[in-house]
Amino acid sequence: MNFTRIKTIYCKELVDLLRDRRTVIATIIVPVVLYPMLMLFSVQAASVQTGRVSTEQVVVGVSSEDDKNTLMRLLASEQAPEKLQNTIDDQEAEVEDFVPLIQSVHWVVTDDLQEAVQSHQVACGVQITQIKNPDDPLLEQIAFELLVQTDQIRSRIASRRFESAFRRIGNARVNQRLESLSVKRDVIDPFFFTEINLTTSGSLLGLILPLLLVLITLTSAIYPAIDLTAGEHERGTLETLMVCPVPVSELVAGKFLTVVTIALLGATLNLASVAATVYFGGLTDLLGAMDQNASDLPLAAIPIVLLALIPFAVLTSAILVAVCGFTRSFKEAQNYVTPVILATLLPAMVANMPGMQLEGPMLVLPVGNMVLLLRDLLSGTHLQGYQIVMVLLSTSLYAGGAVALAAQTFGRESVLFSDNASMKSLLQRQMIRRKVFPTMGLACLYVAMLFPAWFYIQNMLQRQLIGDMVSVLSWIAVLMPVFFAILPAVMLWYFKCQLKPSLGLERATPRYWISGLLLGLS
Repeated sequence: MNFTRIKTIYCKELVDLLRDRRTVIATIIVPVVLYPMLMLFSVQAASVQTGRVSTEQVVVGVSSEDDKNTLMRLLASEQAPEKLQNTIDDQEAEVEDFVPLIQSVHWVVTDDLQEAVQSHQVACGVQITQIKNPDDPLLEQIAFELLVQTDQIRSRIASRRFESAFRRIGNARVNQRLESLSVKRDVIDPFFFTEINLTTSGSLLGLILPLLLVLITLTSAIYPAIDLTAGEHERGTLETLMVCPVPVSELVAGKFLTVVTIALLGATLNLASVAATVYFGGLTDLLGAMDQNASDLPLAAIPIVLLALIPFAVLTSAILVAVCGFTRSFKEAQNYVTPVILATLLPAMVANMPGMQLEGPMLVLPVGNMVLLLRDLLSGTHLQGYQIVMVLLSTSLYAGGAVALAAQTFGRESVLFSDNASMKSLLQRQMIRRKVFPTMGLACLYVAMLFPAWFYIQNMLQRQLIGDMVSVLSWIAVLMPVFFAILPAVMLWYFKCQLKPSLGLERATPRYWISGLLLGLS
């Protein structure tokens, strides 16, 4: 392979793409200008909405008039919060901003309190379940149930305000009862807690940025992949290009490296733009975090993030080049790319669900492992070295298989010059030529598929046969010949490769017999 020719093709295609206004807009202007603007605007709008809702009238549902009268009687005794070290009201609003809850409550009496909350007729529901000693303020005890929808901002704010109000009333009553017994409050409280907020801008970005980086890396590679494959078909220049005295492998390598470069450029600019937004745009404060310095963003993790994006960009670029290689026009390529985007985002969204950790099968889940790695890195989570290695290794293997598939697709005459090219024509056995050894691309493709399959099988066996290591090893002894001998032999037969030289089944020389004997004895 002539690297000088690859470099020439790469530089030519890259210059052509960067001269295109659409590429510059999609790769540079959008991440640098549009995304920070959208992020700041969205967070600011959410902040304004939250502030507006917090000043609205609170619609509270009760199940009876008696409950309403009891609650109004209690709320009438609400006092302004006191900044006392020995109470749980340390984080309440300042006294001058205090507005009694009873002045902003609208009561709704309903028979079905749960339905009223779920249908948004009321913000939250309050139900009194038990009252003890209602006639004696010093002995009265009341049990409440708060019905709230935590995913609704009005319901969440109403519940929080109601709970805070009754917490203040309860503290006031406790102080009255202790005063009547001549007992100080600090003698009664056995424990004192100070809340330390460990939320950082990095952890906040960890919820948003991984999906954004995955999406921007994918979308940055879409246009150049379409232009360098379907665009060549549509312009009628691919046939002319293929008759040039340049091997197909070098032509594919130059085009492919161009797509990878554009994808990495888009991801890098997007990461830098979001980081600048956090530092200089006040995004951390708008998201409601504590006042923190810019160093809260884990700068040491950014090089690892960029390093992790390289195999992912290779993977997405190779898949797009392989898929777009079957198309004949921009319109057809766009239709083909849509399922690729959905297939990429699905494991990313699964990995971003609460509770998902970078362990077990998630270490090798395509795309999902990358999202979890970026999330933990940007959140400042301590990662073991093997976790980073496993993610990078598995993604690199997938990328190698995707590159092999792209090379097979782009190099086939049935794909290049047939009007009805498809994946089926790529895999038809009658279209495959006989050869002694499998190609490097075919070997990489099988390894890329074998790696996650064997990883999942091992994890499944260890979970199903906990503590029974003999059974685990027995199953592995049965399955290893299938995956490492029988399936490769079937693949070699299908692709018309010779089994003996490919699998090294010729008679071995004495030194190899001695080496095998020593390995077995060890």
